[in-house]
Amino acid sequence: WTQVNSDILPTSNTIYNIGSTSSSFNAVYAKDFYGNAHYADVYFSDVECCVCNQKFKEEDLIVFKVIEVTEKEIRTLPVHLHCLKR
Repeated sequence: WTQVNSDILPTSNTIYNIGSTSSSFNAVYAKDFYGNAHYADVYFSDVECCVCNQKFKEEDLIVFKVIEVTEKEIRTLPVHLHCLKR
């Protein structure tokens, strides 16, 4: 393992990549992600709908409930689709 204890910065803006189409990383672990995710799976730490308090299960249809909007981000919570009218 190679560990770093400082920022990793490119010498020029928007020129360099991490990985490639033929040699990619398996997983990236980070507290925050800023940028564009063109293809991504979405994972939530919330396991219950904030409206009905029922646990999500496979095949549930969900939507996002916006809970905060700032200049830089939109914070959301997952909600069952059928809970929208409640």
